[in-house]
Amino acid sequence: MVANAMTPDLGWIAVGGKDGQIRVWEWQKPKSKPAILEGHKGPVRTLAFGPDGRWLASGGEDHVLRLWLHHPNDEDLMTLACQRASRNLTPEEWRQYLGKRPYRETCPR
Repeated sequence: MVANAMTPDLGWIAVGGKDGQIRVWEWQKPKSKPAILEGHKGPVRTLAFGPDGRWLASGGEDHVLRLWLHHPNDEDLMTLACQRASRNLTPEEWRQYLGKRPYRETCPR
């Protein structure tokens, strides 16, 4: 059995697999390449989107609950980076995690 969920606005669908991966894509673009979320060690058993459709909760056979920000904007990414690192990302870290977006400080002073 695999788990699946849709955002409240029916814009996105998520499908969890036996391989521990979650695939997320836009409902209107079923042939597009899905985003792959990895983290569970074993089958994904349950999925649910939050009311705003931005957050996805997953539960796996590994007895772990994970929260994913499945289509973040730049501000979301910078807020999460600041919360996790408790400091500004270095330019090298920025490139690694945020790609070719122009570098800027991630944490307010």
